[in-house]
Amino acid sequence: MVNTTQKRVVHFKPELNSKTMTWVSIRTYHYNPPRPPEPFIHHRVPHQNAIDTWSVMLKRGWRPCNAPIR
Repeated sequence: MVNTTQKRVVHFKPELNSKTMTWVSIRTYHYNPPRPPEPFIHHRVPHQNAIDTWSVMLKRGWRPCNAPIR
């Protein structure tokens, strides 16, 4: 997801290595075009928390986008 006002990109990626619970890796990047995105924060959350986070971000004006090019 991207927010041009905050100049940030957030990448959600499911992690398939857990046997008991589905986790999602959330990576946040500073993004100031034309420079490439710079890593800012990385954390893991349970799948349901990622869905809730995605929904809140959409309501606050974030837009879906492709993953950052590195």
